[in-house]
Amino acid sequence: MNIELLLQNFNTGVVITFIGMATVLLFLTLMIFVMRVTEKIIFQLNKFFPEEVPSETKKKVKSNDGSEIAAAIAVAFAQNGGR
Repeated sequence: MNIELLLQNFNTGVVITFIGMATVLLFLTLMIFVMRVTEKIIFQLNKFFPEEVPSETKKKVKSNDGSEIAAAIAVAFAQNGGR
């Protein structure tokens, strides 16, 4: 095989590799920039349109008698056809 052709292919491969790496670096940099700008825009929008804070709900009292567990086991047993 001709050594000049081999070196030309190697150089082409290196150039394509660096072009690909530069493209990925450019895209990631652009993505980070867009994310930071979007974060600032959303922060400003939240001042004008704040999210509703849900009211506190009553705390659920857990029973320790195991009736809920027994009901879940019975349902699972019935769905499996009694196996």
